[in-house]
Amino acid sequence: MVRKLQNKFIMTAMLAVTILLTVLIAAINILNYAVTANGRRQLLQMLCRDRGRIMQEEDEDGGRKENRFGNFFDQRAMQRRSSYALIYLDEDGNVSRTDLSHIFELEEEEASALALQALAMEEEEGKIGSYLYRREDLSRMPEQRPFEDREKPGDFPEEETSGTLLVLLDISDMAGSAMSFLLISVLIALICWAAMILPVRLLSHYMIRPVAENIQRQKEFVTNAGHEIKTPLAIIQANTDALELFQGESKWTRNIRSQTVRLSGLMQNLLTLSKMDETGLQLVLEPFDLSQALGEAWKPFADPAENRRLQVEFDPGESAAVTGSRDSLIQLFSILFDNALKYTPEGGRITIRLEKDSRYVTVRQSNTCTPDQMPGDPSRLFERFYREDRSRKKGGYGIGLSAAAAIARANHADLSARAAGENIIEFTFRI
Repeated sequence: MVRKLQNKFIMTAMLAVTILLTVLIAAINILNYAVTANGRRQLLQMLCRDRGRIMQEEDEDGGRKENRFGNFFDQRAMQRRSSYALIYLDEDGNVSRTDLSHIFELEEEEASALALQALAMEEEEGKIGSYLYRREDLSRMPEQRPFEDREKPGDFPEEETSGTLLVLLDISDMAGSAMSFLLISVLIALICWAAMILPVRLLSHYMIRPVAENIQRQKEFVTNAGHEIKTPLAIIQANTDALELFQGESKWTRNIRSQTVRLSGLMQNLLTLSKMDETGLQLVLEPFDLSQALGEAWKPFADPAENRRLQVEFDPGESAAVTGSRDSLIQLFSILFDNALKYTPEGGRITIRLEKDSRYVTVRQSNTCTPDQMPGDPSRLFERFYREDRSRKKGGYGIGLSAAAAIARANHADLSARAAGENIIEFTFRI
């Protein structure tokens, strides 16, 4: 149980780390793509404004004005690294001049075709293939110099002041850059995730130590108390036998005997659960005949069922060879049969049937019960100490079926419960 708790802690912590890294990677890549796309749009606007010329602002001394944020945010540096084409169209929409000096993979005919295609679109700015385009009406552009607050040499030629200017910006490298950034960020995240495993594992020992110590103390208490109670129970039973020998059986001796038997069963189930928690209930699994073991488990309950006038349908079937722990499975069936006798009303019906197919051997045990004893959720019957208030008068402790489920798991089998009809509950054992 401690190991399972530690593994759950590690899985939960690593799941939280995974979610955090995934969200972080997604946010960083989305932000990177948005910033890059916005930078491309601003660069496109600047190319239109400056007619594609690379101009540099100067400081008051006539020197180069440095960008305080570095070249990463310097649009002039981005312009030098970018591939773009300028296409001038006259007022009739015909290509008058193309400037392909800043792009190498585009021919003049292809540039003209793209320009005419962009001119036919409604949007002034958009995307055609691997190019961003922007068109500007040159007659509506501001003064023929890029900086309105300062007079500079290099005004635009007269032929660049009328008609339409179309700028094509190559963004084919944008997808590759985004993918490279994504792969690098994912690789870094994987390294961080792997680096977190060891600290989380070490931290799990520290975090679950108080719980592990508490569980260990509970196991030791149950085991020690169980062994200590066995002795007084044996003495009480022996004294009851002696009392009946000398004074005869009475209702008081019968009550003492029934309660000691009940307490013995309780301690046996508690010790089974405690042993399962401490050692994982490692059983020796060997081939045996389940049909024969089923008959042996039912034998002690046959007479009590007859005395209560219960209708019993017991069909152990033919020989059914399985691999498991014979003694532990007899204990499992004894728990199921005892539970059936306890909750089946007088004159009710108990059905026990063994079935075989090509893969599994299945034992189905069903019994009738009164409406107030029918559980609302049969699957919860296997929880430790689970009891519905309406069934407390029958006197169980809610651990017998928990022990049965634990035995089934130790035998690599499955034990389930379901409502099989009105006031009928069915337990299915499959191995």
